[in-house]
Amino acid sequence: MDQIMVDEVFMRDVTDVTGAMDAIKSAKIVEFNSLDDAITRREVGITGQSIKQTIPLAVEVDGLGYHYVNYNKVLPVAVAAMKEVASATESVEAEVANLTKLFKSLQKTVNDNAKAITALQKADEGFTKSIADIQAKDSEQDSTLADHTQSITQINSSIAALQEANRTQDTSITAIQTAVTANTQNITDVTNKAVKNQTDILAIQEKNTAQDASIKANADKNAEQDTVISSLRPGANP
Repeated sequence: MDQIMVDEVFMRDVTDVTGAMDAIKSAKIVEFNSLDDAITRREVGITGQSIKQTIPLAVEVDGLGYHYVNYNKVLPVAVAAMKEVASATESVEAEVANLTKLFKSLQKTVNDNAKAITALQKADEGFTKSIADIQAKDSEQDSTLADHTQSITQINSSIAALQEANRTQDTSITAIQTAVTANTQNITDVTNKAVKNQTDILAIQEKNTAQDASIKANADKNAEQDTVISSLRPGANP
């Protein structure tokens, strides 16, 4: 291929070649048998018709309508196309690098999220165990409360029985007092009987006093048990 002058010093109205890739893509590259020589030989080339519109400076048409391709003028377009390919490749490589960086960042985020999920699962297991322990303690407290309730019921039954006995004794005292009043006409007999009855009355009163003390002691014990039960209930201040 002959050398030609392409020094910038001798160039005017310079413009960049654009669309070189599309121009090269439109070129029809073929193998053919040449018919313009006496000896038929196999050639390879670009058809003038295929690049007439995209690289018009590289194509000349003679008076008979035959197309001639100046490969010296096709070469710069081919070089421009290679530059476009190189630029596109660099853009793709940059995008691939950015995507790779983004993928690594996402992968790190996924790993961090996986660790966080594992930590949350462990925390959830701890909470579940704590809830189970609390439920077990509540069950024990409920059982203790039931026992105390049963004890209180028994104490209340004992108090009711004592109160009934007191009412019976009060009735007996009333009957004795009535008998003493009826026998006041016979002073001697009444006096002797009164002394005896007074002794009986004193004994009964002492018994009543002892029973009253017993009732008070049971009431005090009941109050203490109520305080213990209140402290055992969930939410109660210790």
